[in-house]
Amino acid sequence: MESFERLNQTNLHEIKKLMENDGMPFDIDALQEFAQTSGAYGFVYHAESKPIGFAYGCRLSKPDGKKEMYLHSIDILPEYQDKGHGSKFFKSILDFSKENGFCGMFLSSSQSLQNARHIYEKFGGIRECEDEIIFSYNFED
Repeated sequence: MESFERLNQTNLHEIKKLMENDGMPFDIDALQEFAQTSGAYGFVYHAESKPIGFAYGCRLSKPDGKKEMYLHSIDILPEYQDKGHGSKFFKSILDFSKENGFCGMFLSSSQSLQNARHIYEKFGGIRECEDEIIFSYNFED
């Protein structure tokens, strides 16, 4: 059976493997702070009675008073990929966003992630531009 839930104080320890799979160190103090941060959203997806997916993003408040969900990362453990879990997890996040008053959701993806792009398009995602360039600035040493 599959389930979807927001990251909370009771399920933080479940996502160690998921965070490490996504290239992040597991720091329970930082994770607790994230879970308590206003406007931060973490999601855990379970299948076969274990956590197999993790996603996170944040609320962006628009000048017109509306709020939009920015999904920064969504990941399914490799051994569970290509089995429909990514679609179900992504759909759960879309539904959550609609049900919680977000006016929309956006994310960025890589050309090379064809399976992910297929999921985003399957659920009505519109590719906004062909030549997008993403700039990032890292302030850590």
